[in-house]
Amino acid sequence: MIKKILIFVFILLIFPNLVNATIDGVITGQGVRIRSTPEAIDESNIIITTNIGFYINLVDETLYTGIGCTDGWYKIVYDNNDAYVCSTYVNITTNPEYNTSGWTSRTYGNFVNVRSRPTSTSSLVNSLILGVNLTILEYHPSGNGCVGPWYKVSYYDDKSSGYICSDNVVIRNNITDEDEAYEEILRTSGFPESYFPYLSFLHKKYPNWTFNPIQTGLRWNDVINGENYKNYIQFYNEQYSNSTSIAEVPNWYYANTGVISFYMDPRNFLNEKYIFMFETLNYDINLKSEYPNIVKSTFSGGTFSNDEFANTLNISGEKYNISPAHLASRIKQEVGISGNAATSGAPFTYDGVQYSGFYNFFNIGAYGATPIYRGLAYAAGVIDNPNNTREPWNTVEKAINGGSAFLSGGYISKGQYTLYFQKFNTAPTAYYDKYTHQYMTNVQAPSSEASSIYYSYNSQNLLSNAYSFSIPIYLETPMSTSLPSSGSNNNYLSSITLNDISINDFDKEVLEYTHFIDKTNSSVNIKATAENSLSKINGDGIIQLNDDSNDISIIVTAENGEIKTYKIVIIKVESIISINELSNLLGVDNNDFIPNNSVGNTIETLTNKINSNSPSSIITVKDSNGTINDYKTILKTGQLITITTTSNETKTYTVSVTGDIDGDGKINILDLLKVQKHLVKAKSLDSVYIVAADTNNDKIVNILDLLRIQKNILGEIKL
Repeated sequence: MIKKILIFVFILLIFPNLVNATIDGVITGQGVRIRSTPEAIDESNIIITTNIGFYINLVDETLYTGIGCTDGWYKIVYDNNDAYVCSTYVNITTNPEYNTSGWTSRTYGNFVNVRSRPTSTSSLVNSLILGVNLTILEYHPSGNGCVGPWYKVSYYDDKSSGYICSDNVVIRNNITDEDEAYEEILRTSGFPESYFPYLSFLHKKYPNWTFNPIQTGLRWNDVINGENYKNYIQFYNEQYSNSTSIAEVPNWYYANTGVISFYMDPRNFLNEKYIFMFETLNYDINLKSEYPNIVKSTFSGGTFSNDEFANTLNISGEKYNISPAHLASRIKQEVGISGNAATSGAPFTYDGVQYSGFYNFFNIGAYGATPIYRGLAYAAGVIDNPNNTREPWNTVEKAINGGSAFLSGGYISKGQYTLYFQKFNTAPTAYYDKYTHQYMTNVQAPSSEASSIYYSYNSQNLLSNAYSFSIPIYLETPMSTSLPSSGSNNNYLSSITLNDISINDFDKEVLEYTHFIDKTNSSVNIKATAENSLSKINGDGIIQLNDDSNDISIIVTAENGEIKTYKIVIIKVESIISINELSNLLGVDNNDFIPNNSVGNTIETLTNKINSNSPSSIITVKDSNGTINDYKTILKTGQLITITTTSNETKTYTVSVTGDIDGDGKINILDLLKVQKHLVKAKSLDSVYIVAADTNNDKIVNILDLLRIQKNILGEIKL
């Protein structure tokens, strides 16, 4: 009979249990496997292999023990079934960190040179990316390599200074305006007020331009989390990069959330030079005769700046309903104004085979260790070409048409109809899931291509034409965003105390806590200590407790301006002082066992129950080996909980988790075997372990308990 039961268990264990996932997480490693069970013995339980940036939904933060992951396994929901992933490669997403500082002037171009003196021949001090906040200190005459005046500026929180040509600086007051009548039009159409100053200025200068708000319906923090690990920056900078590890050769690094936030904030690009990232990219028949000159202007100084190439783009753009200006700016972004090995038709080798005579102007399929050669293999049709349905790009015209069809059919007609939405897929009408199917990984690509289009239109005196711009709107956006400043980005707390009592199991990565306090307290003294002494803390000190439940926010601002918020819910309760009263509350039996705890619950489940009735009690928890456990550890049969009340009464109790017979915090076949051996008198259970085996609380362990454990394993009941 027992053998049949065990076989039945193994067969039915393969059927998943449906659960609700409530916590978002992101994969932080390459080749991370999601498995059907919490163990990495072989490949039989692999569901899918994921990479950095893959988003998952955790059931909770419980860590399950299992072979192949020393840090523990998270239970997640994948394809509506429960699954497991090693926690080592998971980052639980919280509020992203970004700089919300305002600004008065910024760099107005990418890799802007900072000089030692107000002349282009003086030594180079630094090179700043687009959007670095500046403080203008002095004005110097024009000339010496600058059309406008030179500015002496400070940057990186006034820690560095030098001279920048004013042509590469934008002053906020020079690109904003007020117009009450037009602001009412913007308000009625759905634009937030923070967009008004920029759009009012542009409307006044270019009255033929049309601005359309695109209501994404997405929360700002969710968007930044969704784009994390999906954006590159082309150099390493401690303030801008997620890590020192190269994300893609030769020199691409993951941009951090502060950089992503700046480049995703539409308001940072509502000026004439960069607004073309929001231009609708369909072919404009009114510009048909102008497009060839626009294309040639885009490639000015390069070999692509010729009539034949310009006409090829114009014809292709009209055929596939895509702007030739966009095609030109994309080609310039990908291969430059004269092309490279991807556009020469020269011989190349891929997977040991030599090919020649193929072209890829858009770098489609070009990624990995040898991106150009992979892109050419794509152009040749030898990869990513199921059933050989794609014609090889063995002429310039075929390569242009192939790229145009790819962009038009795969992006513009699929709801990603602006440079912005091609990079950041947040459009409400997009065909593909948000944050996926993004054409480029370079976080600066939309601004770079937008400026190319601006200069091309400007050179042909076309800026006064009618253009339509689709500008995204997000929910709960900060008043402004800036690039991360210099200095440390460490905005962690090292400790929090309330009335000189430390928060139980404080963890700097955990941002929300619940703390119980005696109802007689009308205030609480919160002391927060920053991990970095240069960080600033707001929200601590003497806090009045006006309600039974009080929400307290402690805001930590790092040296570079990035903010982290810790939240504490302080609940006032009637305090129990007697240890006997606490014992009764916990249902302690005559053997000082705490029975009837459910598998999967954490120690915090018990400590909250204790603290909510005796908030000043001191609690320590040790496992059966005497090792102290933190409050996020799952409850296991055999753990020892010691409570010391304010009256200095101390008592130690032993935890019993129903169904967890072997003390590992889980219910599985091993527990079933232990009960079986007890029933056949092969190995008797004793002490707290027999209490855990008594699953129906009838004071005996028999076949009914065995069956209940089996049903729990099969998902038919929950103990």
